[in-house]
Amino acid sequence: MAECLRLLGVREHHWLGYPDGGCAAIEPAEAVERLAGLLDDVRPDTVLTFAADGQTGHPDHVAVHHWTRAAVRKTGVGDLLVVANTPEWLEEHLAP
Repeated sequence: MAECLRLLGVREHHWLGYPDGGCAAIEPAEAVERLAGLLDDVRPDTVLTFAADGQTGHPDHVAVHHWTRAAVRKTGVGDLLVVANTPEWLEEHLAP
């Protein structure tokens, strides 16, 4: 994660402390409130999240997409961008 953030030029990040593999079980309203608070504090120009299907269907990624979309709508902070992969990338990286 640190290397990805470095490559993207991200200088600040915040962990929510939710368990890996357990995000889908988190109460969405709680997660949205926490993200909205961060958006209000940090005031980013751009917010990047997973696609609605979580890119790979992973339940954590699907949950994060919905939380993030709701938090951006709630606060009006940042331009929301959704990561997208080409069919070729998906085939290369997700094929059995």
